[in-house]
Amino acid sequence: MNEDEIKILKTSFGLSHITDPDELRIAIEKKLSEMNAIDRVAIKMEIGRRISELKSSTPGAPFSPSSWSLLFTGLFFIVLSAFFSFVIFESYFSIVFNIVLGILVLIFFVMAWRAFARVIYRWGSKRDC
Repeated sequence: MNEDEIKILKTSFGLSHITDPDELRIAIEKKLSEMNAIDRVAIKMEIGRRISELKSSTPGAPFSPSSWSLLFTGLFFIVLSAFFSFVIFESYFSIVFNIVLGILVLIFFVMAWRAFARVIYRWGSKRDC
């Protein structure tokens, strides 16, 4: 357990005055044994929620792609969108094929736009991963 998780445990159980890890463990076990099942579940849910908030508030959260990856992906989808746009306007395929390609161009453009917007937001809020 790291210091932040120990701090969360201390505040959840109201034991912020205890500094010794063994004494803290004993005090937490004592408090848990005095609680009924519903209170134990509630306190464990609160601790889990606080720990997940702690992990998700840090830059580079586990499920967040890095900025260079988003930039590369955005560039890839812009190039793909431009290529399909060129194919639509410069070829003589059937109208159905051109409509399907047009929908793909729109989807790829929105995907690239979203990737670039995420990177710009990260840079603006100084939370670069």
